[in-house]
Amino acid sequence: MVKGGDFETIFSFTQKGMCKLMEETYDEYDITTLDPTLDAQRRGIKGAGFETPALANRQAHFDVMHAHALAYLRLYYSSDQQLSSDASVQSWVDELERTIPGGVQKRLGSAITIESAARLTAAFIYLASVEHEILGTGLWNYQMWTHIQPARVYKNGQREPLDVYQRLVNANFNLNVSRAQLLQDFSYLAIDEKGAAAFRTFLSDLRGLQARLEQEPFAHWKIYPKILEANINA
Repeated sequence: MVKGGDFETIFSFTQKGMCKLMEETYDEYDITTLDPTLDAQRRGIKGAGFETPALANRQAHFDVMHAHALAYLRLYYSSDQQLSSDASVQSWVDELERTIPGGVQKRLGSAITIESAARLTAAFIYLASVEHEILGTGLWNYQMWTHIQPARVYKNGQREPLDVYQRLVNANFNLNVSRAQLLQDFSYLAIDEKGAAAFRTFLSDLRGLQARLEQEPFAHWKIYPKILEANINA
């Protein structure tokens, strides 16, 4: 975001224009964009009478993530009341409500329940893996040269300055280092064996989804568990 930084040189905005755009749109963020079902309902495309293969692909991944979050929470909370009365959970939600534009209540609903907390948790997993692959890595891989979005060229036809190409090389080096894949065993993160078992089930479900998708015709726009990373490229 700084003057002369990547945002100004990659996107068709000046540094001042980029800051103005962020300032004017910051409060418009809607966390329901991280839940494929709610997002489709909000945009009026769910059940609209036409095929939505991309939505189905995204939903399949979210469903696995939601099932994992739900199963994990149910291991440690026997009721919605027990979850909502947990001071640590409440503090977590309060902090999210304070720091995320628009808060998280649209996703949580009127009360914190095991179900609503699971969908919120799944949304964060989805954000760092699926959503980032769609909006970040995918667009980066297939964007048009001259490494400006929208694409633009000099009126007189002159070549790009060398530093623009060098910036692409530098950025791709940073983005293509080895990163933790989502399709791996994260059971070591669990606090006990039952939690570890839940992570192993998550891995099994992701592998099952990968196998199912491999039975379908391949498409470059599709998301597959095997290409997802467990952290955002930044």
